[in-house]
Order: sequence, then C-alpha cells, then structure tokens
Amino acid sequence: MPEKIDRILVSPARSVQVRRIVVAVIGGMLVLGMLLYIVAGLGRLDYLSRILSDPVGAVSIARLAREPIPVDVSYDLSGTLAPGQTFYSLSRGLGLTAGEVNAAVQAAKPIDLTRLAAGMPYRATMEPSGRVNRLELRIGGTWVSLAWEGGRVAVSEAARKEGE
Repeated sequence: MPEKIDRILVSPARSVQVRRIVVAVIGGMLVLGMLLYIVAGLGRLDYLSRILSDPVGAVSIARLAREPIPVDVSYDLSGTLAPGQTFYSLSRGLGLTAGEVNAAVQAAKPIDLTRLAAGMPYRATMEPSGRVNRLELRIGGTWVSLAWEGGRVAVSEAARKEGE
C-alpha cells in the first residue's frame, strides 16, 4: 500500500499539477499583496495631503508647534555694490523679478540705475516672506528710495539723513 501512495504522489503528472498550483497560489498572493500595498500607499498619500493642506487637525497642530509663529516684521539688509555688480544683479539677487527691475529702471529716470559705481551703499527692506518692498540707494550724497507697491514703483528721496 505505501508503494501505491508513493507512486501517486511522485508521479510526473501529479508533480507538475502540484507545482502549478503552488506557483499559482504564491503568484496570486504576491499580486494581491502588491495591489494592497499600492492601494494603501495611495490612500496614505491622499490622507497626508488632506491633513497637510487642512488648517485644523492633529498633525497640523503638531506641525505648528514645531514651526515658529510668523510675526509681522520687516528685515533690513544693507551693503555696498561689489565691483562688477549692477543694479540688475543686485535686484535679482534680492529676489525681484525682471519685470520689477525694469519698471524700477524706467521709473527712476533721469537717474540711470544701469550705471552704478562699485562701493555704492544700498539698503533693502524685506517683508517677512522675504519679498523686497523697498530698496534705497545712495546716489550723489542722497538716498533714493524705490518702493514696489501693487505692481508699481514709487521713486522718492529717502527721509534719512546723510549721517545714517
């Protein structure tokens, strides 16, 4: 009797059939696992994006606890033009767009902002976001102020005295 069982279990036809079943079960489990992993990952991404964009929630409150509270302050930067530095490169380095720089050059005429000397002092006032809203240049002993407001550039003589 044991010989008959051995012949049934180890017969070539039965062996191929068992292998096919085992491969099909393992392959199906792998495919199902990958699908569940993808679905869970996509769901998690959607959940995370919803939490991060939502102003209220446990994660956003914890995130606010880690980040500093924004305060309405302005930053003042000052320096002098480096040799070879132009008004354009200074302004672009401060984060102004090409359109804002060109508008400032046009608004400041008859002052030629494209021909500034090296060593010329400047001051920039920035919003908390880092956007420059005022740039002052010392031209000919007076401070010339360029202020960007609502897409326009206002040019005026700065109210600062010579000694400042």
